[in-house]
Amino acid sequence: MAKDDDPPLKVIEDTPPKGSLANFKITACSDVTPSGVTLQLEGLAGNNPELYKNTIAVFSGVGPSPSQEPEKVVAITKSSMPNRFDLEFAFGPSDYSLTYQVAGAGNADPSVGLETMCAVAFIYKFPMAAAAPITNVSMTIRAATASSLKVQYFVLPNYDPVKYQNWIGIWEGTPNANSALPEPTYTANVSSSSNVGFVSLKNLNLYTDFPYTMIYFMAPRSSGLGTGDTKAGAVLYFSLADEGA
Repeated sequence: MAKDDDPPLKVIEDTPPKGSLANFKITACSDVTPSGVTLQLEGLAGNNPELYKNTIAVFSGVGPSPSQEPEKVVAITKSSMPNRFDLEFAFGPSDYSLTYQVAGAGNADPSVGLETMCAVAFIYKFPMAAAAPITNVSMTIRAATASSLKVQYFVLPNYDPVKYQNWIGIWEGTPNANSALPEPTYTANVSSSSNVGFVSLKNLNLYTDFPYTMIYFMAPRSSGLGTGDTKAGAVLYFSLADEGA
């Protein structure tokens, strides 16, 4: 049985399936014009943006938050990722933020789903000299034993993981984050309102040389696990090995 004094294990982070990322990413792949911009959208394996009502929101300034009213929200009418998406918007001579949501109602109700924003791209009037802020949700394992994990998470600035009931789940094997997932083997709620923090998982029984999948969710546990509409914001594929291996 795993114990709290188990020796530390080496964490091996594995790459996502070909053609996908471990999180979501927005990149402008055309010049920004007064009428819009073409975006490259990348994300988790199996995500269907149109089916799961993914959206892009446009905010004035460079500090978007789910409680801020966006200038515009548009539904993504693409069924797979990566894809290119033409965003029509009358950009003015100021700074803007473009956020990616894994839930929403598009133009029907711009406020729906903003709490699932998991990636951002900035459009600056002038180039920024300061260090770039966090632009997507991600996770990394900082310490591991057979019975515990210390996970560091990163979400967007001005985002409160506690308010929006974010949580982490772990599955044995390599399930698709946007499939009809069974109940997770282990779970933990994010208990800090900081956009960078730690989640400790204890009383685990983990094996070495065995694949695991960790998923970060942007919505409460009742949301869509059995349907594929999981509102996952990031994924981490990993395995554990003895330190001397």
